[in-house]
Amino acid sequence: MTSSLSAASLNRRALIASLIGGGALTAACSSRVDGYRFRIDFRLIDNGVHKHARTVRSAEWRRQSLLAGEGPFLRGRGSAAAIDLDAGRTVFLTLGGYYNWNGSRMSFYGDGERKWEHGGLWTPEQFQVDRNIAGERIDGRVQMNRDRDVIHVFAPHELPVLATFNDPDNPGSGRVIRPDDLASEFPGVVLGRSTFQFTHERVTRGDVHRRLPWLSEREPYKTGWRSLDPHLFVA
Repeated sequence: MTSSLSAASLNRRALIASLIGGGALTAACSSRVDGYRFRIDFRLIDNGVHKHARTVRSAEWRRQSLLAGEGPFLRGRGSAAAIDLDAGRTVFLTLGGYYNWNGSRMSFYGDGERKWEHGGLWTPEQFQVDRNIAGERIDGRVQMNRDRDVIHVFAPHELPVLATFNDPDNPGSGRVIRPDDLASEFPGVVLGRSTFQFTHERVTRGDVHRRLPWLSEREPYKTGWRSLDPHLFVA
């Protein structure tokens, strides 16, 4: 009898251990989603007049999970920021960033012509806006230093994609603007002190649907610049 009770006790302990181990494994394999929010203060100087738009966005991701059918993803939430110019046009700070064909940031090709290749969602770790913010790359991942007291001033090439439309009702009239050469498109307009900072603020939605009504259309459409897809303006 004593031997039988000992065996039963051992079986119960083994069962408990297996349940605990299984729970730990399930937790390790669970689809944990990480993320953060950040604020961009976008500023232009329009013929001496300082203009400002603020947008708060979020980035969320999940790394590869051991659970079936749960692969990694990166997604953003937010909307484009807009600044109206005195000339009657609008400059949009979109959700996207730039890459060249090799997957790195902007570079010169051929006769010095700069190619602007849209590279998807703009996030600080992808574009490493500042080493103090983006941190060091470890095991293929950037370890973020999300110090909300750190404010980074953008260099022109670090900004998300800027875009404008000759006719806001017509997506085919849109095109990308070079942030370091705004004056060629809009005489007298230059980039102001635009900044980036991590935040706890809520994600802003803005009024981009009112400004660009075609974003709500269900039918496919074509833009004048292949980078100007709907996900660049609202997500």
